[in-house]
Amino acid sequence: MWENAEMTDEELDAQEAAMQELDALTATYKATEQAHEQARQALRKAIVDNLMTRALRPSQVEAHTPYDRVHIGRIAREAGVPPLRTRNKDAR
Repeated sequence: MWENAEMTDEELDAQEAAMQELDALTATYKATEQAHEQARQALRKAIVDNLMTRALRPSQVEAHTPYDRVHIGRIAREAGVPPLRTRNKDAR
């Protein structure tokens, strides 16, 4: 309803400045969102590489990444990293 009201030049200028600010911040958000995704993928690859070569154990990866052991395990399983130990079905 208020959009149909008469606006002063000052109000129109303020409105235009607000829209430009939102447009600029949205563009920054989208650009950093892409950079964040690229960084996340690079970190994920490094985690998998280090676990695959056994350079680090999951607890060491946890200490140097923002992920907990459960998430690190999920990343490893999805990438096909073999477990450090296998279950022995005969042992009890």
